[in-house]
Amino acid sequence: MNGVAFLASIALVLSARVPTPEPAVVAEGPMRRIGFGIRAYLATPRLRVLLALSLAVAAGGAMVIVNSVVIVRGTFGLGDREVAPALAAQTS
Repeated sequence: MNGVAFLASIALVLSARVPTPEPAVVAEGPMRRIGFGIRAYLATPRLRVLLALSLAVAAGGAMVIVNSVVIVRGTFGLGDREVAPALAAQTS
């Protein structure tokens, strides 16, 4: 019985027609294509939210990296050799 169902599903999959997408009109030249991509990215609301979230995460990570060096050197009075283990401890 399972074999018959499997063969029927194969027949249904093979009989399905997938429409061919129309090619997108893309501007010529690398700068025009980059501009087109940026406009298309920013026109999509979900991608704008993702961009804002990525910016917030990057800003937070940059603050941690920069302030780690300042804290290790300034507050604790340690040198370059101690900065690397401090940075390594934050990423784990």
